[in-house]
Amino acid sequence: MGGTDGATRVALLVDGDNLPASQAGWLLSRAARMGRVVVRRSYVDPSHLANWLGSDGFDLRVARQGRNAADLLLAMDAVELSLAGGVGAFALGSSDGGFAALALRLVERGHAVLGLGGPASPRHWRRSCTTFLDFGPAAPVAPPVPGAA
Repeated sequence: MGGTDGATRVALLVDGDNLPASQAGWLLSRAARMGRVVVRRSYVDPSHLANWLGSDGFDLRVARQGRNAADLLLAMDAVELSLAGGVGAFALGSSDGGFAALALRLVERGHAVLGLGGPASPRHWRRSCTTFLDFGPAAPVAPPVPGAA
């Protein structure tokens, strides 16, 4: 699902309760390899808000109530974006396995799903994504996208 310029439109959705804002640039650069990043959101509960306040370019979605409220909000937004059309690929940032079912569902709907997380991310989370990349000093360098500058 490309835009008027033919590039795939990408939604970058980050579990801000699980990943540090210090990885924001890395997350965005990896998502941009999939196409044009048109949605950049970090989902946090109030206790993690300060961590993400300085991350330019991210729309912060604050989940105010309950355990896993930020995760639920991220999942609802992803499904909504998928059903609305206009987004062809998803980059999901989290190091826990809670989004494996979401990734599988998005893949079933025909979306490419890039999982972005830490080296300790569970195998079922990695396998549910089309591609998975680790951040950190031991992170593998992903090959460049063919045709990208």
